[in-house]
Amino acid sequence: MTKELVSVIVPIYNVKDYLKTCLKSIDAQTYQNIEVWLVDDGSTDGSGEIADKFAKKNSKKFNVIHKENGGLSDARNAGLLKATGKYVAFIDSDDTVHPQFIERIVTRMEATGAQVGVADYIRKVISGEDKASGDSKTSEDIKTSKDVTTSDTKGNLKKGSTQVVSAREAVRNTYLSKAHGWSFTTWGKIYRRDLFEKLDLTFPKGKIHEDTYTTFKLLYNAEVVAYVNKVLYYYSVRPDSIMTKDLDIRHLDAIPATRSACEFFANAGDNEIASLAVNYHFRYMFYLDYWFRKNKNIKSEELAEFEKEIKKDASVYARSKYLPFKKRMAYKLAAVIKFEPLLSLVKMKT
Repeated sequence: MTKELVSVIVPIYNVKDYLKTCLKSIDAQTYQNIEVWLVDDGSTDGSGEIADKFAKKNSKKFNVIHKENGGLSDARNAGLLKATGKYVAFIDSDDTVHPQFIERIVTRMEATGAQVGVADYIRKVISGEDKASGDSKTSEDIKTSKDVTTSDTKGNLKKGSTQVVSAREAVRNTYLSKAHGWSFTTWGKIYRRDLFEKLDLTFPKGKIHEDTYTTFKLLYNAEVVAYVNKVLYYYSVRPDSIMTKDLDIRHLDAIPATRSACEFFANAGDNEIASLAVNYHFRYMFYLDYWFRKNKNIKSEELAEFEKEIKKDASVYARSKYLPFKKRMAYKLAAVIKFEPLLSLVKMKT
């Protein structure tokens, strides 16, 4: 039986100390029918040359696109334009993947008809080249539909087994589940490529929280989502990463994204998911407010403007009829008083 083609998109920008390790983990995949698009987003540290050399040695699978710097979203979009596979995966160039990352997920997707496949992941702290080698020693038998379950979010999912859920359950799990894999990250998942085409969806250029703008739409519009309860993706945390530096004003990019999710689910008439989205939106704003207050790099006028934004949103959502009474009251109070004491109320999950 011919295996379906999987397009792997790797955005690259100034990651020369980590890139080889990432590419080696992709090249080591047990699933062989892949095309890899290495998108050099105007690197200035030699990363583009590393990609070229690697692709030259592995020309049957690896291809390189060189472009002017446009940011992570623009690089992903460039890869999507070239992708031809039935499935598409996004792997960040400083991360690594388990040798069976693609095979395990695609096998489950084929067995269940899922449009999105999700794997568990772990964070790995790295400090230099080849520090994020991943769990390359792990080698387990590939299983098919025999290990597929339909456990609900409260059930205990056996390690290595697969939970098959609806689109709505997938989004609900993402807001509520403590499992790492249920997240709004673009990486760590594999998608039917035609889902992007169906939604006419691309990543928003120039945003550092591009995942938050897009992944909830992909999950919610997938008829079936398969969650593989196994760590298959290794998310690297490096000292010079934008997400590990002190929080700065750029992180406000996430606020319009989380707000757009609230509006999306409210417009869809899904009151429960809309309520969870609003909860997530405020939790993130309170989180930023807390750390902005501690960050000396944040200007007082920037903090003041952000807190005005919190109060404005609190006033708006205090009038949302689809929210539970306690939450509406919490937001109403947040519109007029300091925020931290209200965080315990806002964190309510239902």
